[in-house]
Amino acid sequence: MGKSGYSTAAGSGKDESLSDVPGSIQFQILLKLLKKYYKFVVASMGLFGFTAALISIFVLPPEYLATASMMPKGKGGAEGLMGRLAGILPGGALGGMPINMEMEQLQELLNSRYLANRVQMALKKKLATEGIRIPKKLPRFQIRVVGQVFSLSTRGPEPQVVYLMLQTYLDQLQLHLNESSISQSRRMAEFINDRIGEVKESLDSLEKKLMALRVSDHTETEKGRSIESEVMRTKRDYAVEAKVLESLSQQHELAQIEAKRDDIQFIVLDPPVIPDSPVGPRKAVNTFLGMLAGFVFAMLTLTVLRRFKRLHWIEV
Repeated sequence: MGKSGYSTAAGSGKDESLSDVPGSIQFQILLKLLKKYYKFVVASMGLFGFTAALISIFVLPPEYLATASMMPKGKGGAEGLMGRLAGILPGGALGGMPINMEMEQLQELLNSRYLANRVQMALKKKLATEGIRIPKKLPRFQIRVVGQVFSLSTRGPEPQVVYLMLQTYLDQLQLHLNESSISQSRRMAEFINDRIGEVKESLDSLEKKLMALRVSDHTETEKGRSIESEVMRTKRDYAVEAKVLESLSQQHELAQIEAKRDDIQFIVLDPPVIPDSPVGPRKAVNTFLGMLAGFVFAMLTLTVLRRFKRLHWIEV
């Protein structure tokens, strides 16, 4: 058909492109291209969709999902927990945040790089202990907050690894919080424990002294009386220290119970389990996206060919 297919309605003789005509005419051109070359469009969609399906089946590794949920335990729930967590991470992860920080800020704390590195180190040790091959790239976990419930999830190609990843995260989180948060009860338990060590050293010293006095020479009367007096005094000191040790041991046990009660803890509502079936790749979704990409590719190809005057038989 001559050049009529590339001229405007006024016959100005200028080459027509999709960027030079109104939107309604552009849509008409696209419809004509689609109608005229529908076989090419369908073939492109089929080729791209089939390729995406093959990649999903034979190339992409299976993806397993492990999930868990937990909730802060203790007074004040999550709000009380956030107040006690302020500033415990190395480098001041929370900085000058107020005590009543938002749940999103607590989520950032739980998803901190320091805790993630700690989890990865512990996971590598656990995998090596159980004889599981350590993957080159460990899966990452995600945290989502709904109310006061924290939902954790992680994805990866190995079901055992994603399960251990989540389980290790829960263990390391509890351990890190207990190590980082120092309560008054914990300080008291540590003080009593130090005092118990001092009393035990004193008892050992008194016991050695008693043994030395018992084997000493008692032949001289005055010297024997002095030794007996020293033995009685040492036994009395030993009995006093033993009672002090017994009392401190009881106090230490009570302080440990109180410190354990004050520890930052989470209630695991839904513990992680080893996934038995993969959740990805999603073959149907990937196939659809491939077909969509094929359609876009076909229309762009037709538009570019028409713009460079390779399709002379299309009329506007």
